[in-house]
Amino acid sequence: MLNNIMIRYTIQCTHPCKSKFEGLFPDKESFKKQREQNMIICPMCDGLNLRFSKITTKNTKSANQRLT
Repeated sequence: MLNNIMIRYTIQCTHPCKSKFEGLFPDKESFKKQREQNMIICPMCDGLNLRFSKITTKNTKSANQRLT
């Protein structure tokens, strides 16, 4: 069975644009791997200097799936 829980991070660019955005990851290992390989970039300036903070998990099941 697939895990329908996603980990949500708030990500802030530390470049001059200072943009904030969110990222959803299926698990902590996926997040670490993408971060280590510089696969997560700022969507506004393509910056790689980012600050991450975990905010919560998110259940991605639809209402119908949760009822069954």
